[in-house]
Amino acid sequence: KANPLSALTFAWTLPLFWSGLKREMEEQDLFEPLAEHSSGPLGDKFARLWEEEVARASGKRTPSLLRVILRAYAARCMLYGFVLLFMECGIRVAQPVFLGKLVEYYTPHQDSVNQNEAYMYAGAVVLCSALNVFVVHPYMMAILHVG
Repeated sequence: KANPLSALTFAWTLPLFWSGLKREMEEQDLFEPLAEHSSGPLGDKFARLWEEEVARASGKRTPSLLRVILRAYAARCMLYGFVLLFMECGIRVAQPVFLGKLVEYYTPHQDSVNQNEAYMYAGAVVLCSALNVFVVHPYMMAILHVG
């Protein structure tokens, strides 16, 4: 419900802090959690997965909580892991290469990098930094939501 500037600066929390200074906080003073932060659906999912694990075990083996956790989170964590792998192996390796070529432009008596290429390398360094920000931040938020 907060406007974008208020959300960006966390100014929407100021009334909560002011009421906390005036009196002791009560549970009803706090905001409702987001639907995706509710523990109910997660508990239902784990209960269903546990029942499936018990049915699969059916006396042959001991039911495993680890298998339940892996079934609940493994696919999503692997997807996020591939995103991070792309960032770490692709972008973070390429950025120093582009920076090295840009620095090479400024070495005296060099003819290997012209001015247009230097602009492209500078843009690539900035683009790598921007991609890092625009990919890693949502990745971290997604991992924190997974738990």
